[in-house]
Amino acid sequence: MKKKSILLSMLLSVCMVVNPCQQTAPAEAAEEGKITRVSVHDPSIIRAGDTYYVFGSHMADAKSTDMIHWTQINKDWNARETEDAWQHDSIYGDVLTNFAESFRWAGYDDADCSDGRLAVWAPDVKYNPYYEWEDGSKGAYMMYYSASSTYYRSCIGYAVAKEVEGPYQYKDTVIYSGFSTEENTDKSDRDIKWDHDYLNLKKLIDNEIIEGLSDNWFYDGEYYNTKYAPNAIDPTIFFDKNGEMYMLYGSWSGGLFILNLDKKTGAVNYPGKDSVEPVSQSVTDRYFGTRIAGGNGVSGEGGYIIYDEKADYYYLYETYGSLRANGGYNMRLYRSKNVYGPYEDAKGGYAKDNAVDLDDYGIKLIGNYQFTGEPGYRAAGHNSALIDEDGQHYLVYHQRFNEPKNQTERHEVRVHKQFLNEDLWPVTAVYENHGETIAHYRDRDVMGTYEIVNHGRTSSGSMLDTEKITLHKDGSISGDETGSWKKTSSSEDYDYVTLVLGEDTYKGVFFKQYNEKSDSEEVMTFSTIGKDNCCVWGTWIEALSKEELPDEPEQPTPTPAATVTPTQTPAPAATVTPTQTPAPTVPTTTASPIPTQMPSPKLSPTPVATPTPVAVPDTTAAPQKIIQSSKIKLKRPALSAKYKKGKIVLNWKKGKGEQTYELQYKTGKKWKKTKKKTFAKLKKNKVYSFRLRVCRVVNGKKNYSAWSKVRKIKVK
Repeated sequence: MKKKSILLSMLLSVCMVVNPCQQTAPAEAAEEGKITRVSVHDPSIIRAGDTYYVFGSHMADAKSTDMIHWTQINKDWNARETEDAWQHDSIYGDVLTNFAESFRWAGYDDADCSDGRLAVWAPDVKYNPYYEWEDGSKGAYMMYYSASSTYYRSCIGYAVAKEVEGPYQYKDTVIYSGFSTEENTDKSDRDIKWDHDYLNLKKLIDNEIIEGLSDNWFYDGEYYNTKYAPNAIDPTIFFDKNGEMYMLYGSWSGGLFILNLDKKTGAVNYPGKDSVEPVSQSVTDRYFGTRIAGGNGVSGEGGYIIYDEKADYYYLYETYGSLRANGGYNMRLYRSKNVYGPYEDAKGGYAKDNAVDLDDYGIKLIGNYQFTGEPGYRAAGHNSALIDEDGQHYLVYHQRFNEPKNQTERHEVRVHKQFLNEDLWPVTAVYENHGETIAHYRDRDVMGTYEIVNHGRTSSGSMLDTEKITLHKDGSISGDETGSWKKTSSSEDYDYVTLVLGEDTYKGVFFKQYNEKSDSEEVMTFSTIGKDNCCVWGTWIEALSKEELPDEPEQPTPTPAATVTPTQTPAPAATVTPTQTPAPTVPTTTASPIPTQMPSPKLSPTPVATPTPVAVPDTTAAPQKIIQSSKIKLKRPALSAKYKKGKIVLNWKKGKGEQTYELQYKTGKKWKKTKKKTFAKLKKNKVYSFRLRVCRVVNGKKNYSAWSKVRKIKVK
């Protein structure tokens, strides 16, 4: 991964012009029953209204109304129809003019991107309801992006728009990396000394926003210290549970850092002084913020944090390895109750300690694998995540492929559902999203022989071996691995599974999905996470004999598989009055030197996968009838709805026999499902209506109560 020959080849390929990507046909024109694919490297997902968007490196972006059929908005910058088309982009506008201030430092026609090439990487777009425009109106889509010229000389800027598809207007460049204390150059004639006006350091120091230069930023008193300080790329934005706004960023080098943002302006609230964060005991740098992971020059990039209100955890994703198909690229998962950490893995290790023995830290989500008769996958990584309005979790990432005869770097966007296991870890579905709905299953429906893959812990470029195991009715496991298994019902709309394989225990869910054989069929799968930081997946391949199955009535398993129809996301409007965040000062400019560690640079417009339509089985079957059991009568629930401090909070007392529930809301005529019990980002002068029914599953049948009384609240 860090061998010199590999790193040099990666550096040489940065910003290379490669084969053009293929434009994907619009979803409306897609052949019925086919999945429509797009290529967006480092995809960051956002939902706006009824549409999902992914924004990625090299100015590529796409959209979908169901996360199944995607339409390419713009291709990689150098794969457009005409040579200069990228200079007039629908999202970025005239990018050379718009981002000119960032490009003074890095990212265009310089060093690794000389000869007129561009390196705008990994943008993240979030809606910020607190942003204040000059005319006094509130709410903006905010894009934070990185521009990079070498593996350590980069910068992060941001731009704003009133519509998610832009065009975005540049506001400021807030973080710079790669500067030196003396006049110096790296791969170009650009002087990288810290006090030039194309960096913001001198202005911040002169205005006493930060306490001067830090000795930690340099080695030998002059050169940028990549073991301590970050490469300023891969910014992502998130809100904590109190509505405060943060930026997570960084890559290789000094690790991942968090900075607090002024949510009214989007500017950085620089710490000003070096300190130690009191809860996590992590280092806080006066300029770069609090380091939550990495350092010491180890790999790690593409950080993403999402807060799950139900679990009350902040989940941190980070990608290790080199992004090439054979580079061992893989996503890791941690969590914390505190924004600044410490972020802990299933084994009890902390992300802030992963600068040594890196692979021992973080739950490895997906390795390089191939099930029999199905496509092979490599280098899944640089993900984002989404918790939709109905509470469903999704993992979104770019995927490369196993092509042993002619290995390429083509890539496509992949979307997989996720579900919280018994220990509140989000386990990732085995197959990509085809709109299937998880359910409770009979024991006999989950028994049988599975092909399994243990994704392991190492960041290896090799393909993983698969094995076969059989789940028997007595709870035993036989085959290539032996042990025991148990299925238990949860309070959610699905079943938990616990596997004991050897000395290791894995917890997850069963989920009936469509496999990826040429003749796709619906099969049972399981996805689990172990306390050894490994994920074990299984896909069903063979049933038990009739004699081996338990004596149960042959009734159909309630597994509705209706294609997901997104519910309306209310465009956040100001009901909540934002609390005052200290207004940060406008940044200026800085300079940079020549470190010794050479991390994995992003591939500039990499060869993009030809979006190949893949058959999606028909998921429009008529819904099952709801059969009331004569033995169980569920009491009509009493739903309460209270409006307080700009939020609507729903509550009810769990009744006898209740296993799960269906909660719906509306602001117009159509009822929409949701799992949320707290509603923020409310629209003014709207009436919000809520209703609830509870459910219990008996012999595979869903038994529902009557609907509660409708509760209405008008937001003023």
